[in-house]
Amino acid sequence: MTSSEPRSNREPAQHPPGTSASASGIDGTATHRPKKILVVFYSRGGRTRSVARQLADMLGADVEELVAAGKRTGRLGMLRCVIEALAEIRPRISGIRHEPSAYDIVVVGSPVWAARVSSPVRTYLCRYASAMPRVALFCTMGSSGAEQCLGEMGALLDPHAEVIERDRFPAVALDDGDFWSETRGRRKLRKFADAVAAIPVA
Repeated sequence: MTSSEPRSNREPAQHPPGTSASASGIDGTATHRPKKILVVFYSRGGRTRSVARQLADMLGADVEELVAAGKRTGRLGMLRCVIEALAEIRPRISGIRHEPSAYDIVVVGSPVWAARVSSPVRTYLCRYASAMPRVALFCTMGSSGAEQCLGEMGALLDPHAEVIERDRFPAVALDDGDFWSETRGRRKLRKFADAVAAIPVA
């Protein structure tokens, strides 16, 4: 089993890239420095990417999209994903641009593959667990397996990183054209983003 590193892209937010808005005291002055947040994810079909980019925009975070060696499209690609997930394979990932230890909080997102974490995210978590003191986790899934996936992600980080928040986003909802409306998907995303942003850092 091998491992390596990924890529990233970031869309501008209203505050400096990689930082969430700082908290303010009763007189309106900042009570602590802005948090530096990184959103890391792997996406095979685009759903996890959609969630990750929305979260990054809400958090003013930098983005790291994992790029893994090997083809994972089509039926054979899906079979490969399942085999790698069940066999706990760690594929090579390349082009990492952000050092996770430079951030206060790292948000990691993965699709659910056979009730397991995706293999590229497994590689990342195993490689950088000791570099991420605070981590928030999310996953996207077609049906079931979210709790098992999130549990596995947490286990890969233990005992190095503290998991501060976790959530799941069903694919059936993500495929609904109304999901991203303020009254549905964005409300769920906002709740998760607010929980992450509220975590105190030194």
